[in-house]
Amino acid sequence: MDDTQPATGADPVQPDGPRAQQRSAGGEPGALSSVTVTRTGPGRLRAQAPGGAAVEFGTADGLLSPAELLLAALAGCMAATVEEPLSRAGEPELLELTARARHQSGADGENTLADLGLEARLRLAAGPGGEARTAERARRVLDLAHERYCTVSRTLHHGADAQLSSHIDVSGTGPGAHGEAGAP
Repeated sequence: MDDTQPATGADPVQPDGPRAQQRSAGGEPGALSSVTVTRTGPGRLRAQAPGGAAVEFGTADGLLSPAELLLAALAGCMAATVEEPLSRAGEPELLELTARARHQSGADGENTLADLGLEARLRLAAGPGGEARTAERARRVLDLAHERYCTVSRTLHHGADAQLSSHIDVSGTGPGAHGEAGAP
């Protein structure tokens, strides 16, 4: 099959071959993904994947906040998902996705993001079938990525719940150290 054009009737977003599918989806179905976040200084955090890739973020000046990192994950997942299928007919001149959300705090103090939205800006050379066909195909690629293939978009849509477990070690000489509750 010519890898610049999908097979007749093929899904224009689904990457070809098992390796491409794993890359797009973030791994094989059932595989565990993990990222470890470590404090590196006041207001500074480092997220690192097992393969070594890392990103700095936090509340210090000049860093993406955790909420902005979530928006970057959403826009980045969509961009990574659509890049390969959009590039089959030629490199996009512009592929830019912007994720937006409104911060809100409930009466109980619960902080959330609401009204999440994505805006895609594309500039493509007209492919076979002309400008209208190219634009139609690009819209279909974006829609399918958002509705089916972007792992982050789908996870947010389904409202995944994060379970917390903790392991806390306390050491020192202050009150409560080494199990001496309230002892001087």
